[in-house]
Amino acid sequence: MMEFNRLPGNRFACIVAAIMLGWGSNSTLAGPSPVYRMSQLEEVKKLAAAEGKPIAWIGTFAQHLAPYNNLLGNGSHAATAYAIRALQNDTILITSDSGTENHQEPPIVDHELHTPNPHYSAPVVVILTPSLNKVIDKILFAPDSQERIRVYTAALKKIRDKKSWEEKPADKDKGKP
Repeated sequence: MMEFNRLPGNRFACIVAAIMLGWGSNSTLAGPSPVYRMSQLEEVKKLAAAEGKPIAWIGTFAQHLAPYNNLLGNGSHAATAYAIRALQNDTILITSDSGTENHQEPPIVDHELHTPNPHYSAPVVVILTPSLNKVIDKILFAPDSQERIRVYTAALKKIRDKKSWEEKPADKDKGKP
């Protein structure tokens, strides 16, 4: 009789462990949200408005968009991979190639990418309202991983404070943020 009572407890523990492992594996093995190209801007704006998310514009070099496992490395590739991973759930991601699409971004993005340094170090991330009328935050290249964690944590706080940036229908109609 004792064996019979212990068996359901073991099954329960195995089920709970399997569920916990399943959740963990889903969050770590799930692919990143799509990173759209500049040519898809109109689609990105519509998607951001529909989902109530800001747009995170990543100015980087195309080769830095390839998967990279060392998110805490100190190069541009690591910083780009970190930006994508950190922002993929809270924003709609779009990128422009700093090598071939430089100065072809919308004026608000181009201005932010090249301020304060006209020859910026990639990546630079500009977080904007869905209509591209207002900059919510800007993240400059941070080679130090601890500094990168700090600035992205601060940016995510701003992103999640929707009351500070969320567009109202009347504001969109008037072209105001």
